[in-house]
Amino acid sequence: MEISVETSGATDDRETGARGTDQRAQEEQVIRGFHPGDRAGFFETVKQVAATEVPAPKASPFRFEFSAEAADHNTTILERYDFDLAKVIDDSPG
Repeated sequence: MEISVETSGATDDRETGARGTDQRAQEEQVIRGFHPGDRAGFFETVKQVAATEVPAPKASPFRFEFSAEAADHNTTILERYDFDLAKVIDDSPG
């Protein structure tokens, strides 16, 4: 099993702890898989996943508070998408 992820181009120098920018910005990184019982392979995969940079999600278009204003705001957003929550989520950044 392999997992393919895009990286932001940042590299991590484990010996010096320095962070730098790789010249290959936006290269694809392949995370190797492992077989059941392969402890070393499992640990290596966990390290690769943990080291993968993931962009922070953007703010939701919805307001998560218990108020009439939030309800009106959220209803307006849903009306724009014909009350299709999946479309709102797909169209929202991050």
